[in-house]
Amino acid sequence: MPTLRVKQMDGTVQVAETNEEKGRLLQDAFFLKPGNEETGNEEQDYPPPALSYALITDMQIHRVICQLGPHKAPSPDGITNIVFIKCADLLVPLLGPIYHTTFELKVYPEQWRDSITVVLRKPVNPDYTVPGAHWPITLLNTIVEILSACVTEDLAQMSEIHGLLTANHFGCR
Repeated sequence: MPTLRVKQMDGTVQVAETNEEKGRLLQDAFFLKPGNEETGNEEQDYPPPALSYALITDMQIHRVICQLGPHKAPSPDGITNIVFIKCADLLVPLLGPIYHTTFELKVYPEQWRDSITVVLRKPVNPDYTVPGAHWPITLLNTIVEILSACVTEDLAQMSEIHGLLTANHFGCR
């Protein structure tokens, strides 16, 4: 990766040459800084849920697996998407109960929280010395990626049905 340069608020240019400096600049460019809000441990009064949750169906899992890119980078667990695509008929009946139990018991395994974030260059960018010329790609375990896609699909559908998005919101639909 080339030396990165970032223009500061005062007009000076910060130069990052070491991996640590580049990592810090890319982290600042990609991720929001944590807020300083203090949250108490006292009980919160939440309104009743506005949307009802339905269990993920085997048909939905199968549909999401069919949408996976077959030759993308393997997940941190080393399992490639093509394994799920070629073995969907065998795996879907096993994944459904795992996903259902996750929601019923409100348990999200520690291994599912692991991810790898890699930084890739945006194609055809004229200047790769600025952090904005790169983007982060997060690799999740494939089992989690499928679950996340199912939940995202449900949320998008509920947002459409209940009119939670503005009429001129076109992205991510």
